[in-house]
Amino acid sequence: MQNKIPYSKPSLTIEEQIKQLKRRGMVFKDEGRAVDVLKRIQYTRLRPYWHPFELDRNTHSFQDGTTFEQVLLLYEFDRKLRLLILEAIERFEIVLRTQWAYHLAVMHEPFGYHQRNFLYKNLDYHQKNIERLREEWERLREEDPIFQNFQEKYEESLPPVWLACEVMAFGTLSRWFSNLGDDRVSQAIAALFDLPHSYLKGATRHLVAVRNYAAHHARVWDRVFSVNTLPVLRKRPPELRRSLEPNQHAQKIYRTLTLLMYLMPRLVPESDWGTRIKELLSEQAPLLGRMGFPEDYQSRPVWK
Repeated sequence: MQNKIPYSKPSLTIEEQIKQLKRRGMVFKDEGRAVDVLKRIQYTRLRPYWHPFELDRNTHSFQDGTTFEQVLLLYEFDRKLRLLILEAIERFEIVLRTQWAYHLAVMHEPFGYHQRNFLYKNLDYHQKNIERLREEWERLREEDPIFQNFQEKYEESLPPVWLACEVMAFGTLSRWFSNLGDDRVSQAIAALFDLPHSYLKGATRHLVAVRNYAAHHARVWDRVFSVNTLPVLRKRPPELRRSLEPNQHAQKIYRTLTLLMYLMPRLVPESDWGTRIKELLSEQAPLLGRMGFPEDYQSRPVWK
């Protein structure tokens, strides 16, 4: 185990931050603008965006000609990418909520989702999911007149499934869906997405993780998703499988974006999301390899 040392890096003023970057070889076309930027976007947040331009990760020296403006363009690219990802995952999340509530209501009645334990693979997880749902219901029921009306009018301590799905956080919904043991329900939900139900469960966990990064303004463009990665797609649908294979860079954003490219026409047929994501990617074409994009990605079925 490595011996730890005291943290000794000094605090730097914005002017000192700029001087440090200049010593390492970064070029500033407009230092006044750089000062304004660093007042609004702190040095630590920007730092990962100049890593691709470093010659040496130990000395942090930059490639010749690296400019602060290049770093800002990459930062802005990542911001736009996060917004497009959030837009697509929002569409997916709402459809998943709808399908989960509908099929459970039809097959197992309004309150069967939490009363009938044979629905679930792991009863310990099921109990934890109920407790988490109860916490979310207690927290939100006073904030919405529909929830208030149910609480005042009916004796049940938890709402019917079509209200439960509206108070669940996306992560909570993912855990309920993943723990479903009734394959009839899982398959009915997955049918709308034209995906195997086992794959969809793993994909949902992955999209929750990606959504959390994007929603908290964290870097996504070249991030390695080491937890809740997308599962391997074994057979169908063939156009998605061919677009994801070979299984290189399995933990990079390319695979996430490929899944979203596949899903969006099924979620919102009239959406131009695919066109907009392609236009954005063209802005940073030289760096797509760092995102896990294969050189021939534009010839793959989902990206054509």
